[in-house]
Amino acid sequence: MSQSTKYLYRDPKGGKVAGVCKGLADYFNMEVWLVRIIVISAFLFSFPLAALGYGAAWLMLDKKPEHLAQAETEQPQACSHIHVKSKVWQKGELPKQALAEVSVILDKLEGKINHIEKVVTSASFKVNREINRL
Repeated sequence: MSQSTKYLYRDPKGGKVAGVCKGLADYFNMEVWLVRIIVISAFLFSFPLAALGYGAAWLMLDKKPEHLAQAETEQPQACSHIHVKSKVWQKGELPKQALAEVSVILDKLEGKINHIEKVVTSASFKVNREINRL
């Protein structure tokens, strides 16, 4: 069993200022908008401490490597990659969106199964099978 290790990176391409909030959201599997609201609230209530923390994170966190950023955007559309969020703050798809994607995938599979069924139940398939048994 392989154990995947999560690393905390900042993601300047997906972020607004330095990518700190986007990196934190990815690490904690949260929606980016929620992390940004928390950070803005921290700035409003305790500006010096929040500014110091954000600046330290900006300087200490490494940028997200290109191969990881590309791997996230190039994931194939399949049922195994659909992650439905169970709580509002989690990252993922809404159940309606996930259901729509699964419905599209199943419609494509149904067409393929219908084609296979036509081939297997055809007379030529039966004749070829009988010839191969000889």
